[in-house]
Amino acid sequence: MKNFISGIIILALLSSCASGRTTNNIKVTNVSDINLSCDELLSEIDSISLKVIELTEEESSKDKKNTGLQIAGAFFLVPLLFMDLTESEKIEINAYRARYFHLTKLVKDKSCKV
Repeated sequence: MKNFISGIIILALLSSCASGRTTNNIKVTNVSDINLSCDELLSEIDSISLKVIELTEEESSKDKKNTGLQIAGAFFLVPLLFMDLTESEKIEINAYRARYFHLTKLVKDKSCKV
């Protein structure tokens, strides 16, 4: 019986590692970026800024939830199984930042008026 319970706990812990949101693939550069007009570049930059704000808020919310689960996990083991330990938001934010800097370089190269 002890082995059975130990096996269940190990499986639960391993399955919890896979929980969380999957990372969206974000291309830093696109072939068509060079052909974008100044207005399109600026619009894309604004869109990226909004997405980064949303992801930052999502990451903050996830951190608060994980903190609550850690506190509850001090008393019970089960809440620890529901923590989201993925860093998908951070990975996406870094990709959007790289794209942002790529687009701002294009804006500068095209001498667009900001």
